[in-house]
Formats: sequence, C-alpha cells, structure tokens
Amino acid sequence: MSISNDIGSTSAGASGTCGTAGSAGMPQGREMGTADSGGGGMKETVKHLGSVAADKASQLKDSAQEYLHAGREKASEYLDAGREKASEYYEMSKAKAQEWEHTVEEYIREKPLQSVLIAAGVGAVLGFLLRR
Repeated sequence: MSISNDIGSTSAGASGTCGTAGSAGMPQGREMGTADSGGGGMKETVKHLGSVAADKASQLKDSAQEYLHAGREKASEYLDAGREKASEYYEMSKAKAQEWEHTVEEYIREKPLQSVLIAAGVGAVLGFLLRR
C-alpha cells in the first residue's frame, strides 16, 4: 500500500464524515462532536502513515547500504587494478633505468677521455647557471 493511497483514503473519509453531518442538518455542536470522535480515526491514520513511512525509510536504508557495499567493492577492484598497473610501470621504468645505466657505463669504458670532458663541460655549465 502506498502513502498516496493512504492519504487519499484518509481525506475522503474525513470529508465524507463532515459532509454527512452537515447534510443531515445537525446543529453546529453536533458537527463538532462528530469531528471530535473522528479524531480517533485520524490518530489511527496518522499512526498507520507513520508506520508506512518507517517501512519506506527502512527499505531506503537497506537499498542505500546495498549501493554502498557495491560501491566499496567496485572501488576496491579499481584500487587493485591501479596497484597492478603502478607496479608494472615501476618495473618497466626500473628496467629502463638499468638499461640506460649499462649504456652509459659502456660508453665511458669505450671513450674515457671524451666522457671526462663531457662531464667537465656539463659541470661548468651547471656551475655558471647556479651562480646567477
């Protein structure tokens, strides 16, 4: 049963009670008496609507918890995939750095004088730039 159906039936019942009392030509005091006795029915209806609202809130809470759980699982999957990719890139860059190191060592062994002159030139340029 939905809340809108409950509200529709409540308003129809309340207007029917007052309309009947008015159409019977009852005095003003009697109408008030009828409305007062209908107040107990309104309390019941309000209690019923409160319980329906509590049920809906509970359903929404359960649904939200399910979405939260699914979101956490998905985030965990993405985190694991990201870690794997980062590890792969780290290993690739480490291998590339070792390859460059090997290439530089080989070049220095083949041409030691040229390597020393290049290193001195780079050092002089850096010293000049840092002094400014």
